[in-house]
Amino acid sequence: MPQACRGLRVGFGAMVEAVLEDGRGRRLVVRVATTRLERLRGLLGRPPLRAGTALLLPAATSLHTVGMRYPIEVAWLDRELRVLAVRTLPPGRLAAPRPKARHVLECPVGTGLRAGDRLRIVWPPGQGPGGPAEFIDVGTRSV
Repeated sequence: MPQACRGLRVGFGAMVEAVLEDGRGRRLVVRVATTRLERLRGLLGRPPLRAGTALLLPAATSLHTVGMRYPIEVAWLDRELRVLAVRTLPPGRLAAPRPKARHVLECPVGTGLRAGDRLRIVWPPGQGPGGPAEFIDVGTRSV
């Protein structure tokens, strides 16, 4: 299992939180959509994300902003959490899957993420690999 993806929990229950950090030391507090329903809903019906936050959709490669009232910045990630592409998506649009993408990160516009950035997970104390929960590689299993 690729080290970068270890620790992303999928299964049942509420969304979990983690921090993604890029090579320049910038951090995003992310909520991880852990169920199929959470992944399908994404940001629909939710208020705009605050600066420094994001929603990670594991095992998702495409998305839409139909029904949303605000634009979002979308980053497609590979299984090692490397940013493959970044695009600002206005409301009412569809975004096709990207080759080699395994996850989608929905962010507020202006995060500064760039293609080629490598993200790593920074877990709160007591969580993450070796913590109390079961962890799997979200890059190889869908919910």
